[in-house]
Amino acid sequence: MHGLIKAQRRHLKHKSPHRQRPYGQRAAARKALTAAKLHLGIPLEPSSMREDSERCGANLAYTRAMITLIKAEDDHALELVLRGSWPLLETAARLKARANLIAAYRKTDAADHRAFGRQIGPAQVWDDVIAPLI
Repeated sequence: MHGLIKAQRRHLKHKSPHRQRPYGQRAAARKALTAAKLHLGIPLEPSSMREDSERCGANLAYTRAMITLIKAEDDHALELVLRGSWPLLETAARLKARANLIAAYRKTDAADHRAFGRQIGPAQVWDDVIAPLI
């Protein structure tokens, strides 16, 4: 009987070397499935941002930061982050207001753009937006 108790205790202490997720799937298999579907152009099932991050093996904070960076539509900043020249979290924090501004602009129509121009004023729009580009 003594050997059986030791075996049971050893079994309780032993943890699987394979990481599990709350939904009972192996992390490596789930990541491979995600990669295969992306490669084949098969749409992924709708899921939460947390689950999407886990599927790709990414940190949730990094995923949120990358979403902000993509929404900022700054290819130069994205390239510097991907090269490791700029830190992702700091760059995303710096570009968050820009990302929100661009997203808001893209959600609105021409009437809203005109109203914005009237509210801000054509001189300020010219000085802050148009003149620096020419």
